[in-house]
Order: sequence, then structure tokens, then C-alpha cells
Amino acid sequence: MAITTRYLLLTLLFNSLHLMLNGQQTPTDSLLLVLKTTGEDTNKVNTLNKLGVEYLNADNFDKCIEYTQQAMTLSVQINYQKGEAKSFSTMGRCYLYQSKYPESLKYYNGALAIYCEMEYKPGVADMCGKIGTICLHQGNPPEALKYYLFALRIYEDLDNKGKVADYYNNIGNIYYDQGDFNIARRNYQAALKLWIYLGDKEAIPLGYHNVGATYFRQQNYPEALKNYQRSLALAKEIGDEAIVAGAYGGIGSVYDEQGDHEKALEYLLLGLEIEEKQGNKEIISYKYTIIAHVLTKLKRFTEARGYLKDALSISFDIGAKTIIRDTYLQLTFLDSSEEDFKSAFNDQRMFMLYRDSIHNDENTEKMLELQGQYEFEKEQMVIEQKEKEEARRIARRNILQYTIILLAILLVFGIVLSLGFIKVSEQVSLGLIFISLLLLFEFILVFIDPYVDNITHGVPIYKLLVNLLLATLILPVHRFLESRFKKRVKK
Repeated sequence: MAITTRYLLLTLLFNSLHLMLNGQQTPTDSLLLVLKTTGEDTNKVNTLNKLGVEYLNADNFDKCIEYTQQAMTLSVQINYQKGEAKSFSTMGRCYLYQSKYPESLKYYNGALAIYCEMEYKPGVADMCGKIGTICLHQGNPPEALKYYLFALRIYEDLDNKGKVADYYNNIGNIYYDQGDFNIARRNYQAALKLWIYLGDKEAIPLGYHNVGATYFRQQNYPEALKNYQRSLALAKEIGDEAIVAGAYGGIGSVYDEQGDHEKALEYLLLGLEIEEKQGNKEIISYKYTIIAHVLTKLKRFTEARGYLKDALSISFDIGAKTIIRDTYLQLTFLDSSEEDFKSAFNDQRMFMLYRDSIHNDENTEKMLELQGQYEFEKEQMVIEQKEKEEARRIARRNILQYTIILLAILLVFGIVLSLGFIKVSEQVSLGLIFISLLLLFEFILVFIDPYVDNITHGVPIYKLLVNLLLATLILPVHRFLESRFKKRVKK
């Protein structure tokens, strides 16, 4: 008994330790174990791709590239397009997270080509959106808008309201950056409306923030502050630090414009602290330019120049033209404040160079053309949908009418067939036979008319010949019924 009890205790202890060790096993560890047991097939590709994503989420970019490239190579060897496309997409994300836009663009284009060949619409739309975002980072808004609108059309066709909202928001970002704040706000509000409809608590704070930003740029500071504060409250509720940071920055900018620079700096630094933890280089460099602007107003020139120097270094490194443009603008303000007008002139020249490369008449014209084309195609889709619905309504109506006519014909024929058993005059009987055949003739004419039109192309003489042929075919039926009736009457 003692031995048995001891054995049970040891077994329980072993099982507990086993469960504890398994509980500490990470998804990466589990995938690595699975990888050892898979053959050279689609399962191995999927496992390699999942490993790549896990390492990407852990910011281990080298390991991500290592396993994803293995997945890509095997996918090509076994002709597994879905796995290959996934590998290209993960590689694109990996380089995007490192702000290496040219490399990211290369892999996203590779994934797009495969999804197009597969005719897999969700994949095509996803890649178009990602490519559009990179085009925007690289300072090519017309190209970004083209890809965003293409993705938007596909998601509208798929009735994916969440993605439709996302792309309204993305399109709003393009117009915002171009200074078209009314159009930007219209797109932001369309996105926000859908997010509220869907109950998307994570996206709603972003919607309020973006609407607030358009009001801010139009100097409507009360509306801007109201939307920023709404965004901040909702973001804090769900613990979304990225939106919290953005809202702090927005509120800080409002206080700056209202003249409370110390309070503005307090909010901006709160936002920057969160941004630096998250490590998004583009956002960090942008926030540096805003903080430098406030520090310049506070005459803390050395600190301001330090922030702008860092902003310029980061934005050149990642190729973010819009941030480079904004940084040179702030350098112009700083050098002018220090009365270094020669440097201010050079800064202004660089600002105008980058501004014109991003926002010029040709770009504006392209964007308006693309937006107009999208609106036209959307209207055409609505018209086509209405025409299809009208065609279905007419078809239903015709089927109902044909059914009623056919029942009436059958009723008349039933009466005709019973004439030998009902005492009626010969004239009435012959009249009923004539009417029944006339109804049948007219019914057949109505029913086959669309087909006759297609065959004869609406030429009257051909339609007349078809009608004569039909009448010729019905004439023997008339004679048969008439003779049958006369025989019954004679009996």
C-alpha cells in the first residue's frame, strides 16, 4: 500500500511538472517541434510561414527572413502559390516594419502578382492597400490613391464594410497630406460612420482623432479639441496607446496655437514618450518636428535644433519625403527666430523643393482624375444594379402574367373538350374553339417574341414570316378540334 501511494504521488508530481513545462512553451517552440516532423509539403510551407510571422511579431527580423525565405523556396519547388504569396507578403511586412520601403515594395508586388494569377480578390485588395501605403510614404500620393481606390472597389464588391471603412480613412490621409481638408474630412467621417455602425471600438477613437486633425488644420480649434478629447477618452478605455499618444499630440498642438506653449509641450512630450516605446520611426520623426516648433516659440533654440536634426536624420533614412518637407519648414522658422537668415533662406528653398515634389498641379490633377473615375464607376455600378433589379422585376411580372394566361387557355380548352357533353349551339361551340386557339396563338407570340427579335434582329418581314409559320402550325389543330366536335354532336 505504501509503495502504491508513493508511486501515485511520483506520477502526479511528474504529470504536474510536465504540464508546467508545456504551459511555458511558446508558440514558436511548438512550431519548431512541428517543423521537425513535417515532410517537404504544404504543411511545412505553412509552418515555416507561421514561424516567420511569430518572429516578426517579436521584432526578430533576421529569424523572420530566414524562415520565410525557406517557405518561399519550398513553395516554388512544390508549386504552392498560396504559400508563396504568403511568404512574399510576410517579407514585405518585415521590411516595412524596418522602414525599408523599396525592399518592402518589391515583395508586396510579388505577392500581388501571385494573387492576381490566382484571382484571389481579398489577397489582391490587401496587397494593393499595402503598396498604396508605401507609395504614400515615398511621397507619391497619386499612385497611393490609385492603389487605395482599387482596394476600395474590391472590398465594396465583397461587401466587407470594415475594410471599406479602413480605405475611406486611408484616402482621407492622402487628401489631408495634400491640404484638401474638406475632402479628407468627408472620407474620415465616412470611415467613422461605418466604424460606429460596426461597433469597432478600436477604430472609433482613430476616426475622431482624424476628424479633429482636419478641423485643427482649418483653425477651427474648438471642434478640433472636442474631437481630440473624445478620441483620448475612448482610446484610454480600450488601452490603445498609439491613439492615446496621437490624441496627446493633437491636444498639445491645439494649446500651442491658442498660445499656451508650456501646456502644449507637456502634452506633446506625453505623446512622444509612448511613441518612442512603440518605435515607429516615421511618427517619431514627425513628433520631433512639432515639439521643435513649440520649443522655438519658447526660445529654447538648442533643444529645438536637436529635435530637428534627429527628425531629418530619421526621415532621410526611411525616405519619408513629407517629414523631410515639414522638418525643413521648421528649420526655416528656427533659423529666422535666431536671425540666421542665410540658413533660413536655404531651409526655405529645400522646403519648397520637397513640397513641390509631393504637392504639385500634376499630382493634384491625377488625384482628381482618379477620384472622378472612381465616382463615375461607382455611379455606373449603382445604375447597373438598378437595371438588373428592374429586369428581375419585369421577369417576375411576366412569369405571373404567363401563368395566368396559360391557366385561362387551359380552362377554355377544358370547356372545348367537354362540348360533346354539354348542350350548346354549334355556333357557340365553334366560337369557343376559335377563341381558345386565338388565345393560344397570342400566348405563344408573346412568349417567343424576345427570341424572335434576337433571331430576326427586329426585321418586320422576318417577324411576319415567323408569325405565318406559327399560324400554319396551329391551323391543323383548329381543324382537328372542329372535326372532333362535329363527330360528338352527330353522336
